[in-house]
Amino acid sequence: MPKEPTVPRLGHSRSKAVEMMHTAVVIALILLAALAVLVLLASRQPDAFEISRAIEIAAPPEHIFPAISNLATLNTWNPFNADPSIVGTYSGPADGKGAAYAFASPKAGTGSIEITEVEPPHAVTMRLVMTKPFACDNTVVYTLAPVPKGTHVTWSMSGKNSPLARLMCILMSPDRMVGGMFDKGLSDLKKLTEARMEA
Repeated sequence: MPKEPTVPRLGHSRSKAVEMMHTAVVIALILLAALAVLVLLASRQPDAFEISRAIEIAAPPEHIFPAISNLATLNTWNPFNADPSIVGTYSGPADGKGAAYAFASPKAGTGSIEITEVEPPHAVTMRLVMTKPFACDNTVVYTLAPVPKGTHVTWSMSGKNSPLARLMCILMSPDRMVGGMFDKGLSDLKKLTEARMEA
C-alpha cells in the first residue's frame, strides 16, 4: 500500500524555533555582558600615559645630539621608520626647531613629527601627530645628561589616552610594545655613536 504523506508536527517546529531564539538571546546577553566589562575596564584606565626608556652611551652629549636633532639622521636608527614601504617627506630646516617629517605606510601608519624645542646638546622636544591607524597628538622628548662614563640618554613619549586607546590598553600593553621599540632604537643609537667614537 502507498505510504501516507508525513505531515510536519507544528508543536515540534515551534519548540525548535523557541529553542533557537533562546540560544540567540543567551549569546546576545553574553556578548553584551562582555562588552560592558570591557567598557568598565577601559573607563578605569588613566586619562594620560607616559612611556620612557633610557640607556648609557660612551660618548659626550654633543656627539649624540646631532643624531637626534637632525630627523634624517634620527631615521637611520629609529625603529619606527624601518618599514621599507614607508613614504616620507622632510620639510623645514635640516635640523633643530621647525624640522619636520611626514610619513605614511600600512605598517607604521600615517602621521608627522616636528621638532618644537631644542636645548643643545641636552634636550630635543618633538610633536608626534598620527591620523592612522588612529588619531593621537603626543609629545616626544629626548634628554641627554652627562655621566662619568658618557651620557645618559632618555627617550620618552607622553599624551592623552583616547577612549580607543584605553580599550587597547586592556588588550595589549603599550609600555611593553612601544617601550620595546624605544629599547631597540636606543641600542642602535648607542652602537652607531660608539662606533663613530672608535673610528
